[in-house]
Amino acid sequence: MFCNTFTAMSLMIILYEAMDKLGYHWYEFGTPRTREDLYMTSMEVRSTSFHAAEPIFAIYGKALPCRCEAKESTLIHTLFFIDESLGYKIDDVHYVKYLLLANNIR
Repeated sequence: MFCNTFTAMSLMIILYEAMDKLGYHWYEFGTPRTREDLYMTSMEVRSTSFHAAEPIFAIYGKALPCRCEAKESTLIHTLFFIDESLGYKIDDVHYVKYLLLANNIR
């Protein structure tokens, strides 16, 4: 669990639950550095656990100076997409608190 913060671990648990209910499988793709020397994480979501299957969608987080921040960014972007675009409402107390905090920061 390299580079996981408590926030990232909490968001991953929420993501596991949402993906399980939706019947999707997600795969995180590391944190390579951009040309600007920032980290960026991406995530692909598939309808099957077969890695060669075409992804349904891919989510990219913000390019940030720390790996853990880049991972948190991708996780929260994925949860936003699931919550807002796919119509699956995430009612987890910690997620709702994180949304409120994230909206106040923007």
